[in-house]
Amino acid sequence: MLLQLIRSADIKTAFLNSEVNRDIYLGVPEGFEKIFPGAKVLKVNKAIYGAVDSPLRFFLTIYSTLQQFVGPDPNSELIQNQADICSFTYLVNNQLHGCLGIHCDDFYITGTQSFLTAFCEFLGTHYTIKVKTNPQKFLGCDLSYTNGSILLNQRSFIDKLISKLGWNPDNIRPAYSPAPLAIPADWKQADYASKNVPATDILKLLGALIWLSTRSRPDIAYHVSVYAAMPHTELTLALLRFAIRYVFTTRDQGIIFHHESDCQLSLFTDAALKISTQSGGVVYFGSTPIYWQSVKQQQYVNSSTVNAEMSALHLMSTTYLYIAAIIHYLTAADYSYPYQVFVDNKPLQHRLHGRRQFTEVPDRIPKYYELANWFNEPNQQLKLNHIQGKHNPADLFTKVLSPSTIKLYAKYINLGTLTTRPFNVKSLFQYTDLQA
Repeated sequence: MLLQLIRSADIKTAFLNSEVNRDIYLGVPEGFEKIFPGAKVLKVNKAIYGAVDSPLRFFLTIYSTLQQFVGPDPNSELIQNQADICSFTYLVNNQLHGCLGIHCDDFYITGTQSFLTAFCEFLGTHYTIKVKTNPQKFLGCDLSYTNGSILLNQRSFIDKLISKLGWNPDNIRPAYSPAPLAIPADWKQADYASKNVPATDILKLLGALIWLSTRSRPDIAYHVSVYAAMPHTELTLALLRFAIRYVFTTRDQGIIFHHESDCQLSLFTDAALKISTQSGGVVYFGSTPIYWQSVKQQQYVNSSTVNAEMSALHLMSTTYLYIAAIIHYLTAADYSYPYQVFVDNKPLQHRLHGRRQFTEVPDRIPKYYELANWFNEPNQQLKLNHIQGKHNPADLFTKVLSPSTIKLYAKYINLGTLTTRPFNVKSLFQYTDLQA
């Protein structure tokens, strides 16, 4: 019901709808001398773009307005999410009938037809708004709808990036992995690794790839994380260009949200202990990844694979519990503890469940005890399961993979197009010690 009824709303001149609660003065802008003859400075009465407190003032204005909303249904209420104050749920007799998310002046609304109509009309009486039904674009992402599914990709952003770089799309050689499997001979011959380039050349490409990797392209998250830590040389620039060729070649791909009746949360984590520890993980809501991360671990000294895996598990579990709280309030569903967590390291299970003696270094003691509290009685919130390493989707965020392996993990995270066959994450449970 909710999947097919979606609207977006944009409030025009957003911050200017808010009053300021302090004195702000500015010089008379050029060309305004005739409007304000003799004035040296002007006092600002409305929240303006650029002031540090303008976003807060605007949110408080919006929140005050939303408190006045009266739903079209009896026994209805609009409730603020206690874990994320910028999202709201619309309940009728304690049953979910709508959701609302706010990002700056952009609203994303889903729910029953009566709620959508009433809410948009209510918002339009207080602000000048632009409403779209089943929006095709939202916050830099492209949305496509078909057969109860939504595809979120960034093809328009990638096309604009190629145009901005001055590349001819017809002359771009296809690339089928985020990085070459080996450094090309011509790169070595040109000694790319020793030639420095301006930081701006690196950062403009890196920024675009970070935006893609955190929104719709988890398949490049690991490589982008590694490139961000590399020196500003011709080699780094060449690798970034190769990654852009890859996202251009696969620009129609994105995250697919399929309609599911049973949406449970699950977390997969992994870590690779090499010169430095690269850790990562992915959070699923049903069979759709809703959060992923690939990061170089620096906050703990990792002397073994178990320690590296424990650091990754702690990092991802902290975010996992926060996401669980958001979804609990947003969907008004009664999710019961424990939430499922999957790792591919058996000794880590033994350590957290106290089945193996070990000596913990001081820096890791707080992290260990926090994890042990989450995974054990009496305050258990998470359940730790073991999964075979070659079937752990988190591998995508911790190591270099071949194009064929990337294709396999892309299936695991429902990365594809609207014609891609849906993947049910529960099919991975056969490779775990959890009974599906």
